[in-house]
Amino acid sequence: MFKFVTKAIKYYLLGVFGFTVACWLAGIVGIMPWINPLMPMFGEWIFRLLALILCLMATAAVVESVRQ
Repeated sequence: MFKFVTKAIKYYLLGVFGFTVACWLAGIVGIMPWINPLMPMFGEWIFRLLALILCLMATAAVVESVRQ
């Protein structure tokens, strides 16, 4: 379970970093007005995924402590 949680954190952070770079490049190229309507929806999903990963981390910590 701990390995799954670490992979989930890794891919979560990679996704956030990738979207940040994509928005940065969109601002340079000038297509940011097309991305602005998507920002609130993306922000909602980011926080929901973060809450899910935090719950998985807590569950993994409890499972690992019970095993030992």
